[in-house]
Amino acid sequence: MELIGHKVRPAEAGSVRLEGEVRYADGSGEVIWFQTDEERASLLNLSGDPWVIALAPLAVTLGEPLIVPLPVDAELLEGLRTVARAWRTWDSTLNPLELEVGSTQVAAVSRPYNGSMFSGGVDSWYSVLRNRLDADAGWVPRIDSLLLAWGADINLRRTDAFQALRDRLGDVAKELSCELVVMATNLRLTRWGSTDWARLSHGCLFIAMAHASGAFKRIQIPSSVTFTNGRGWGSHFATDPLLSSRSTRVIYDAAEINRIHKVELVSTSDLALRNLRVCWRSGTDQNCGRCMKCLRTLIALELFGGLPRCSTFPTSRLDLDAVAHLRPGSAMEYRMLRNMAEAALVRGRADVSDALHRAYDRSARLDVMQALLGTLDRIGVRGATRMLKWLEAGSILN
Repeated sequence: MELIGHKVRPAEAGSVRLEGEVRYADGSGEVIWFQTDEERASLLNLSGDPWVIALAPLAVTLGEPLIVPLPVDAELLEGLRTVARAWRTWDSTLNPLELEVGSTQVAAVSRPYNGSMFSGGVDSWYSVLRNRLDADAGWVPRIDSLLLAWGADINLRRTDAFQALRDRLGDVAKELSCELVVMATNLRLTRWGSTDWARLSHGCLFIAMAHASGAFKRIQIPSSVTFTNGRGWGSHFATDPLLSSRSTRVIYDAAEINRIHKVELVSTSDLALRNLRVCWRSGTDQNCGRCMKCLRTLIALELFGGLPRCSTFPTSRLDLDAVAHLRPGSAMEYRMLRNMAEAALVRGRADVSDALHRAYDRSARLDVMQALLGTLDRIGVRGATRMLKWLEAGSILN
């Protein structure tokens, strides 16, 4: 695949796009873009840095060489090649990264902001709140800007939903004395959407946005996995910092603490509790209150006393029956259930711990039955899939 042209052009009223045309090995092509407010047009990064970061996950997925005939920062180029090798240790089905760029003669640029990716979720809030404590102690630069992404969890077609979130987080930024930098991208609506979002590419989308904006000398990526997680993930402490350039340093923040204990600090902030948004399933600025991520957050808020003061969920009461029916879908989510059960016992909430253990045990039994019935279905035993659905809904596994 090759970036065959890029330009900056006006978009919707008050916005400007950094636009690139990508041509694939089969001869097809499409336009990929990053969009921001017109007032920040002069900051946009016209080098190849955002393009190599954004397109690398697609190149290793498709097995096509990546050609970006623009200058790319030498440190970033070296780091990206290391990241691509890490991806292959985590997933052997991925292809080596074959990368050709115009040159590595990119001068370091002075950029204005110390920023943090900010969605309004637990990880985002923890990073911002802890930064204020650490900055007051003189340990780190103070965050002065929040980077809000459109096109990740809220679809570009959901204009009203994103505007509601933008308005809310704009008010949050003002209360924190920060700038709100908004970046949009259509990456997930292009062929790039075929990449493994969770385990490979979401970190590259966020980091490419930060580079494309040209606004950040330092950008924090709030951690989604901890140092105990050596397995691959799309945003990871071993890879994200390698996507730094001499102009933009990428920080993977707070990988030493798990999500449930981040909520302890978040629960101390009324501003955070009035604006906490964790749900990706709703596709809006609202929390559904029913999905795994919402329920995990409700549990943690209950344990640390924040739930009665949190106004962004449909309920301020923890439903233990819903907790007991949580269904983890990965080894990571099983670990989260165990961590929450241990934290609940430490906090003197045996009822919550018992419900979490019931969810864990029930799900483990379902996994065994699912594997067995899947095998029976593959060898032609009729009714196996229907039997599994009945078992999931019935009391036999409760």
